[in-house]
Amino acid sequence: AVPLSTMIQDCEILKLNNFNAVRTCHYPNSTEFYRLCDWYGLYVCDEANVEVHGMQPMGKLAADPAYTDSFAERATRMAQRDRNHASIICWSLGNESGRGSCLSVARSRLRALDPSRPIAYESGGMLIQGSGRTELTDVICPMYPPVADVDALGTRPDEDRPVILCEFTHAMGNSNGNLDKYWELFWDESKPRIQGGYVWDMIDQGLRKKDPKTGREFWAYGGDFGDEINDKQFCINGLWFPDRKPHPAVEECKVLQQPVKFELRSGGTISSKMDGPHVMSIGVRNRYSFKDLEHLDLRWSVISDCGTLASGSLPSLGALEPQFSISAKECGAAALAGMPAVPSRVWLNLAACLRREEAWGPQGHVVARGQFELKLDLDGAAAGPDSPSRSTDSIFRKLTMGTLTGARTGMVSSGNPEASLSVRASDNGYAFVIDDAPAVEVDELTGGLRALTTPSGKALLKEPVLFNVTRASTDNDRGGAQMLMDFVLPPAGVNLVGMIVGTDLFSHEYHWGQNGLDASAPPKQVCRGVTVDDSDLKEGKVSYAEAACAGEMVKAADGKGLFDVSSTYRVHRNGDVKVTCKVKAKNVKKGLTSLPRVGLTLALDPSLFNISYLGRGSGDTTGENYPDRQSAAFMGTHSGTPASMHVPYIVPSENGARTDCSWACFADVAGEGLIIRAGPGRAGASFSFSAGLHTQAELHEAEHTYDLPIRKQGVDPVYVNVDHRIMGVGGDCSWLPCVYPEYLVEPGDEYEFELWLC
Repeated sequence: AVPLSTMIQDCEILKLNNFNAVRTCHYPNSTEFYRLCDWYGLYVCDEANVEVHGMQPMGKLAADPAYTDSFAERATRMAQRDRNHASIICWSLGNESGRGSCLSVARSRLRALDPSRPIAYESGGMLIQGSGRTELTDVICPMYPPVADVDALGTRPDEDRPVILCEFTHAMGNSNGNLDKYWELFWDESKPRIQGGYVWDMIDQGLRKKDPKTGREFWAYGGDFGDEINDKQFCINGLWFPDRKPHPAVEECKVLQQPVKFELRSGGTISSKMDGPHVMSIGVRNRYSFKDLEHLDLRWSVISDCGTLASGSLPSLGALEPQFSISAKECGAAALAGMPAVPSRVWLNLAACLRREEAWGPQGHVVARGQFELKLDLDGAAAGPDSPSRSTDSIFRKLTMGTLTGARTGMVSSGNPEASLSVRASDNGYAFVIDDAPAVEVDELTGGLRALTTPSGKALLKEPVLFNVTRASTDNDRGGAQMLMDFVLPPAGVNLVGMIVGTDLFSHEYHWGQNGLDASAPPKQVCRGVTVDDSDLKEGKVSYAEAACAGEMVKAADGKGLFDVSSTYRVHRNGDVKVTCKVKAKNVKKGLTSLPRVGLTLALDPSLFNISYLGRGSGDTTGENYPDRQSAAFMGTHSGTPASMHVPYIVPSENGARTDCSWACFADVAGEGLIIRAGPGRAGASFSFSAGLHTQAELHEAEHTYDLPIRKQGVDPVYVNVDHRIMGVGGDCSWLPCVYPEYLVEPGDEYEFELWLC
């Protein structure tokens, strides 16, 4: 049984993360739980202990009169026990039990017992059984409908019932993409019948166990107990790990369902010419149904890519249009001149915090957040989020590790711009020599960078920098029609079905495997030729030399060409390297709708574990974000380590990405290392990256965390993926492909991107 202390913990973490309702799937909970919901203020949909999922047809028992009392009494006993709890706002007849006379009788008896509360019931998702919109339910409550279907249900002219999804956004592993699209509908005041939904589900239902061979502890799931008939990790689909540590998606939920909405009404430009107070006006929308905002304080800060400019607080959000001012001393010309670099981007961060301790949360707890990018007017020229950076080069010439990680003050890489530079042949490649020391080496076998060396002689790479188009599959990547067929058909049968009816609904992972994009056997990079150009350098016309590599990525198994690739390395006298890449898929098989990613992969020296970056997220596990899950990932300068940024999903997978990055820095404890930055001068140029202690192949092949080799930070290489494009994670469900079109990486496109290695 779940102890009372755990029930209290569960209620509190729900409240702390802005959840306001619970569905007790798929049976009533203990009485103590309802008392806690009464106390803390959580709505409850109380569900009867009825389910026949797996029976064919699903409604067989519901249509059998012999089971009438069995169905009805489970509903009425629930109501007789629980009806005096104020937290219960809705009854549920059960889950996935089809449609029939037994359920009709159960509904009638429940209604007679309690006419005050609505009754919900989804039926089971089958066409003939109904899917949350039948005569059995007062609430339209489908499971896992895509956003477009929710919109259609909520705007049907022949309906007046509310739409509350009984299950949506399947939280299995690295998931819960597209969630913002649902919340756009839930908050849309022009569609009042669309009212929300219940995330499936709250807690990963793994059990603590030790691997008998290694003694390493892990969370066990289906098949780990000698059980031959099981659903594998389909019980591992919660927003929280079994020990109640949150998945990164919890923060996404919290921000999207927060009860306060912010708007920047005025004062959105910061000017270096300001000589008096700069007033900002904030619009605040109260989304509570029954209370004002008197219990919340407002905290604000103006941050830049070079540090915090100003901050403050207001004592109450009772006023719905608060104002505050920033002084010239904080953001004027003198203040900006005193920073380690000239800011190029500025944001306003807002936080609504508890004024006093509540039963479920401490004073100061952040209830709602908001961020707005401000325009920055330097010397009269305003720059916004899409403007080309005016000072990218100056920023990176002035950046100090003191600004980034708190290590020593000094350049990460402060090469001499007047140094001598030459190119010479080396073993199977070319070396760019700066002041008689090899600084950059290009491998003519792969076309990748095989060596980067700092002015002090520190080698930064453990393996060559190569193209990367694969990723360790997530549970959603594996979700497809063939996965469902795997339970009843042998592999040959699955392939035969695919040949007959097509593979459009087969998983992304299936199609990646068919196209040679299996992360456990990634394509190999082969160079077909290297062209070195140092003629202008020798003539004194430029301060750099170039090596252009043309080649392809071939299938690991048979050498079949998969991608045409090219890369140009422009090496400057100070050691900076401009990398320009092109990638174009070829021989793509029908059905491939998305590449996993397009970018580069690096294996850095183990000492480079101090990571800072300008982009979305934070430096811990909660900062993970993807193109379709970034509402809670605010922009800013963040720091962390490969260990802190890794998310230990119970089934290891792709994890830890940070999107919309302008630069990322990897340094040792002395402050020496590597900066990767997006190409300067390109409007909106950015990249995604992740850093960890395991390769994509190791993550892909592991079924449990104990399958991953034990790695130690500072001893083992830092594996970095730098992505020009990365596919979203999806989340509508985990048994069919569910990444929305705008978050796919089109296999037919040609991709060109530019990075600087400094």
